[in-house]
Amino acid sequence: MKKWNQRSIIDASILNPAFCSILLYCTIKEHNNASNKPGFDYPLIYIVLPLLLSTKTLETFPKTIATKLLNWCIVNEHLLIEFPNRVKELKEYTNEALMFSISRKHIILNSDGSLEANPSISFRKVPLSPENEFLMKQARFLGKWLHRAGDTATIFSLLKLRP
Repeated sequence: MKKWNQRSIIDASILNPAFCSILLYCTIKEHNNASNKPGFDYPLIYIVLPLLLSTKTLETFPKTIATKLLNWCIVNEHLLIEFPNRVKELKEYTNEALMFSISRKHIILNSDGSLEANPSISFRKVPLSPENEFLMKQARFLGKWLHRAGDTATIFSLLKLRP
């Protein structure tokens, strides 16, 4: 991962830990809300930013969670060819954002290793650009969608990932 003074302005703004942590938080919170038991499986955190920060991928997201992840993966198989590489490329940025969130108690690391969104935190009042507001909306969608997709092993298999 590049040091801050070596990052381009675009990378520094899009991949800054504060903003990325908001995307992680929104995804986890919606997943937790959709679930009977709180807890977002830790390995899933590494697919959030690669899915949300790829314009090509984001443009193909379905309009509703009624569309199954399996169906989306079949239709968009061409986008998944490079997905494992994107996950690797963004791993350190995900770690950075997760450490930022945990240190500020926005995201809680449970004793079972799962992640939980702190229910007392709200980012709805943070002034954001329309693009960033859209990304937050898509992060919330992703949380619900992943909840409906099945367990982590199934999701990883669909996205062509190996643990």
